[in-house]
Amino acid sequence: MPLAEILVQKLSLLQEMLSASVEIKNLLTAGEFNEETIERISFYMETRQNLMQKVDSLDARLSGNAVDISPGLHQEIQRTLQKLMNLQSEIDDLLDQKKTRLQEQLGKLNVSRRGIKGYYNQEAAAKPRFIDDKR
Repeated sequence: MPLAEILVQKLSLLQEMLSASVEIKNLLTAGEFNEETIERISFYMETRQNLMQKVDSLDARLSGNAVDISPGLHQEIQRTLQKLMNLQSEIDDLLDQKKTRLQEQLGKLNVSRRGIKGYYNQEAAAKPRFIDDKR
């Protein structure tokens, strides 16, 4: 396969990765963060991972002189890679924010649980009693 064709395939795969990354960012910035959202994010991340593996296999087939063959295509690939890196940085920040928010909510839940536990006498609940009113 000619090097120029490999570069075109690589650019196409990178653009698909970029669109999957945009979908991930959109899901993270959407208001609700629930199980369905997590599943969709996971799907797009798996898709991105598969695309990344294909790009890696194409890179293995490319030699160092690919820049000389098609400088314009190489520049487009570099711009797309830069967009991907910037978008990934934004996704990482959004995930950190979500993680922090969930940790705070979990902490509040644990405090509430401990407060409720204070009203529950485990010893008395563990020993059943039968009261006979006839005596």
